[in-house]
Amino acid sequence: MNKIFLFVTLFVVASFSKAQVAISASPSTPDPSSMLDISSANKGLLLPRMNMSARNLIGSPANGLIIYQTDNTHGLYVNTGTAAVPSWKLAGPDIKPAYCHIFSGLGSGQVFNSPSYTVLDFTHQGETNNILSSTVTDNVTIVTAGVYKIYYSINYQPPASSAYLRSALFKYGFQLSNPNISISNTSMPPTTDEGIYSLNAGDVISLRVYVNFGSAQIFGASMTLIQIY
Repeated sequence: MNKIFLFVTLFVVASFSKAQVAISASPSTPDPSSMLDISSANKGLLLPRMNMSARNLIGSPANGLIIYQTDNTHGLYVNTGTAAVPSWKLAGPDIKPAYCHIFSGLGSGQVFNSPSYTVLDFTHQGETNNILSSTVTDNVTIVTAGVYKIYYSINYQPPASSAYLRSALFKYGFQLSNPNISISNTSMPPTTDEGIYSLNAGDVISLRVYVNFGSAQIFGASMTLIQIY
């Protein structure tokens, strides 16, 4: 019995000392190009499965570490960063990022004459992917949590010379971005602004405007969102 145990132990040690391992239902030799060669006709490889919170608690994850994430966007994730600064990326084919473009055509004519924020009226739906937008409620709903770049542009007829027009992004009716203030004059370029925001699934984004004195008329506006990671 001891001789059999010794033989098996020596066989295992010798096999692993080759620095190549084959795992199979029947004896096999690992492919020369592979450190680990797993073969099966009816079984797969099961990697560690965890939610995103557990994944983010992995201490000093190695570059190239792979896990299967079970919540948010499910799938295989690879740490493409370093152990000190991990950067988890979803593995697989290139996937279009979530994006949306919503706009009002020139001559839309919406008038702002109130010193309180009013939702800007979007009349046309442009390209969209994995984001919900509405020209009825004039807002955009995030489907996939992530970091988004949001850009907007507003063309308008300036109000009285002593007035200013203020615009800002809102989330759930609460101000998300710093206000962009345009002081009125006789020749006003389009008001534009862009920013980077971390958004959750279900967040509702709108663009709002107010004028502190007199009235200003909108002659076209657009808002674009794109998920950057």
